[in-house]
Amino acid sequence: SVPQSGHEWAVTPCQDHTVATWGLAQCNRARLAVPLDDPALVPFLAAIEGVDAEAEAAPGYRWRQHFLGPLTRPKIFPDDLLVTLSVWATFDDLKRFVCGRHLEVYRQRASWFVPPDGPRHVLWWVPAGDRPDPLDAIERLDRVGTSAASPEAFTFATPISNPSLDD
Repeated sequence: SVPQSGHEWAVTPCQDHTVATWGLAQCNRARLAVPLDDPALVPFLAAIEGVDAEAEAAPGYRWRQHFLGPLTRPKIFPDDLLVTLSVWATFDDLKRFVCGRHLEVYRQRASWFVPPDGPRHVLWWVPAGDRPDPLDAIERLDRVGTSAASPEAFTFATPISNPSLDD
């Protein structure tokens, strides 16, 4: 079944476990291969709840927000575009999470999503407590596909250090 508006696809804050001056923001996007109510998406919708629960329990998790057309208000992206923003304490925290159950679900992406016409994810550092703006995040995602890695837009393959480590 399709999640109801204001439930799984809403903002999900988490208790801050450490004092930090920076957080690692990430944005990923995927375009659905079938309409949201297609039975082919049932396994994805079922899996995402477990992945989200694992994220919320993971060390370094700070915040997440999903955007999925008809399930998100206000609607800012097309109905077939899934966008997820999250913030983590460190690059290593996010990488550990991504390499867990998330990776198992990610490997099945061809069953649910069309091949991307650009980068799937982007990372950047934000001051602790800041929440990424979704439209800014998409601009960064587009930038990472056309420019060299920078503190404003980088990937797992081209990481940039936490700015507090540069002091």
